[in-house]
Amino acid sequence: MVVSIAFDEVVWMDIVDHYFDNIHWNQSTKKYNKPSDWVLDKYGANVDLNLRQIHFDTSEKCSWFVLTWGQ
Repeated sequence: MVVSIAFDEVVWMDIVDHYFDNIHWNQSTKKYNKPSDWVLDKYGANVDLNLRQIHFDTSEKCSWFVLTWGQ
């Protein structure tokens, strides 16, 4: 079952800020090239920037994301 949630600009910018402040510049190897790569690895979710949605393959992963980012 795929669970999708919409996100607003504030939530996405919080993720982008966190990614660049804490993940991107601190990688010993370039595992992630962009914030959506990190979201896929961390939460198992695909980000659709055009539709402003995040698609999860389980409701548990979606719930964890919502609890973490206050969606």
